[in-house]
Amino acid sequence: MRSAFLSAGGDPFIASLVIKLWRERWYDEIDKLFICYNNHSQVPENVVSEFLSRLLGDKKVSIIYHPSGIGNGRPITEMTSISKAYYVLLLEDDFLIFDSGIVDEYFKKIESGETDIVGSARYTHG
Repeated sequence: MRSAFLSAGGDPFIASLVIKLWRERWYDEIDKLFICYNNHSQVPENVVSEFLSRLLGDKKVSIIYHPSGIGNGRPITEMTSISKAYYVLLLEDDFLIFDSGIVDEYFKKIESGETDIVGSARYTHG
């Protein structure tokens, strides 16, 4: 099972772009998307509710919500504790994947035993 963990720090507009790109370009390359949305930016609750409500109907999405900021480390730990995935893609909400096939390509490298881990230099790919 392949999962992506998205740690989102409070800007629903940036997180929405990450999710839009996922839905349009690499949706079928993972089995589950975990989103830990921690409202570091103190976005008004009505905006947060609207943002999160758009995700609730998708069976591939699981959401954890924190009303205040908790960084990126704790969300990754939380998502790890509830995920059953053997293979995981770690994302922050400023990492954008524009090209279809990229996620699948990197997961296949790990699944085949070619490598144990694939990393990024923290920039946009594609």
